[in-house]
Amino acid sequence: MAVKTIVALACAVAFAQEQPSSAPTDDQIRHAIQRGEATDAKTLWKEIYKLRRVRINRKSPADSVRKFVTFIGDLDRIALLAADWKRRLKTLTVEDVNSRIPLGFTEVRLDCDADGIYVGRVQKWSAPVVHMVLKADGAVIQPIAEKLGESSRTTVMPQTTGIVQRNGPLVTYTPLYSTAIYDSATVSSWFRFPAIASPTSLSVVVISGENKTKEKELDPAVLTP
Repeated sequence: MAVKTIVALACAVAFAQEQPSSAPTDDQIRHAIQRGEATDAKTLWKEIYKLRRVRINRKSPADSVRKFVTFIGDLDRIALLAADWKRRLKTLTVEDVNSRIPLGFTEVRLDCDADGIYVGRVQKWSAPVVHMVLKADGAVIQPIAEKLGESSRTTVMPQTTGIVQRNGPLVTYTPLYSTAIYDSATVSSWFRFPAIASPTSLSVVVISGENKTKEKELDPAVLTP
């Protein structure tokens, strides 16, 4: 979980540093710091998943890649940073936040996973080929920036099947396909959007590198940090 926290913070800092007027106040920042110092990153991520993680689709014959989106606001990132600093025996201040974290934005993490012979398809739903937009009250909101996040693959007892050919003294082997008892891949992508002020309707649209589209209506409460 600490690795996930570091990736989230690194993605936040990697984006543009300009802070819009919708950035949280010093009092809100101070409260978020206290929230992070009172717990740990693992607990914070559980809270974020419970309140602001939405499944776009299940795995099915029509779509073998399962997709989730997680909304992470300014105050979430501040709390995660405060928890990480506490783990390192350091104290985070309001001044540190204002100088280290770009504020006034909404980060959306897209998580995609697939199993078996379909593991290669997650790349079509990953940055930089995948695209995401939000629809708020009918208006299409484009991301300010996007970034590839962490990825992982788990394979149990992989095997490769091929053909052995002999041509005189020369023997060649041509691999045809690979199989495994268990094979699963997960990839995350990060998107940054400008802050959206209390929409009455909200949806997320994800477009793959093959121009396949998935749209999911959301509770606007996912934007609450």
